[in-house]
Amino acid sequence: MLIIEYAKHGIPNGDLLSEEIAREIYKRYSESGYTDDYTYQTSTDGLVTAFRMLVAEGDIPHDKIVFKFNGEIIKVINELGEIERWNNGFADAEMGMLRRIVQVRIKNRKRQEGDDV
Repeated sequence: MLIIEYAKHGIPNGDLLSEEIAREIYKRYSESGYTDDYTYQTSTDGLVTAFRMLVAEGDIPHDKIVFKFNGEIIKVINELGEIERWNNGFADAEMGMLRRIVQVRIKNRKRQEGDDV
């Protein structure tokens, strides 16, 4: 099984290289003949997304990959790259920052309109 572990101290990968890195990791795993588990630790949301995209595009069978977060296995449940659950903190660093930007914009807009904050 290819195990992609999303971890705070995993390898940081540039988002612009995520697809290329995901393909290379899967190539190494598939060349092993799928006989051994292969674990790769990352701290990059984009790499998780790249693997899900490769499953959706048919380049990686969904039953050959799982994600791991905080010791829990998160299965890819179908050929569309969907996962069984999205645990709080799993590959959501960018979304958390975007959420904060939106909250600031809402607060500023209310302030500009004279509404109570």
